[in-house]
Amino acid sequence: MRQDRIEQWSRYVRATGIDAMFVGEEWADYLSTQVYYAAARGQERTLCQLLDQGANPDWYHPQDGLTPLQVTVRLSLSLSLSLSLNASP
Repeated sequence: MRQDRIEQWSRYVRATGIDAMFVGEEWADYLSTQVYYAAARGQERTLCQLLDQGANPDWYHPQDGLTPLQVTVRLSLSLSLSLSLNASP
């Protein structure tokens, strides 16, 4: 079975020290961007992991202005929708 991509990426980041290149807002913005794409692809497990790592579910994409929740609604992904709602403050 193939490993979840976020787990692979996290291991790679820790092993190479790339995480030191991201500081504060940059890392938070990166995680939040990944939440948007996980929601758009219906990757519920990845979405949960990113939210657990502190990604902002209210982040909006600069080009389309949509949040992960709005993308989820557009794509009618009910499970991702419930996860996004549960993560919102």
